[in-house]
Formats: sequence, structure tokens, C-alpha cells
Amino acid sequence: MHQMTTLNWIEAVGWRASILTVATYAMNTMMPLRMLAIASFALFHRLRRHSAAHVPARQAQQSDG
Repeated sequence: MHQMTTLNWIEAVGWRASILTVATYAMNTMMPLRMLAIASFALFHRLRRHSAAHVPARQAQQSDG
């Protein structure tokens, strides 16, 4: 079985966004919470834009329905 030893940049962005999302739950004050939430949203948005561009149209249509 083939194991992936390196992360591509799309997966790295996804991991960073996930870590920032989890970190927002540890915030005690509103300002750091908002800054982390905006940063994680921006990373998830970037992930969605670029990962959708790499999915062939046929697979994208099958996953929608």
C-alpha cells in the first residue's frame, strides 16, 4: 500500500485552517477569537477555491448529487 510521505500545499492549507479553527475554541477574549476565525475562514476559502479547480468536472458533478 502506498503511503503519502509529503503533503502538497493544498493539504497544508487545510491542516492550518483546521488548527486555527480548533484554536478559536481556546480563546478567552473576543478580539483574538475573531482574528483566528477570520484567518481560518480565509484559509478554508482558499482551500475550497484551489481544491475545486483540481477536481475534474465529471467527479465534481458526481459528488454534488
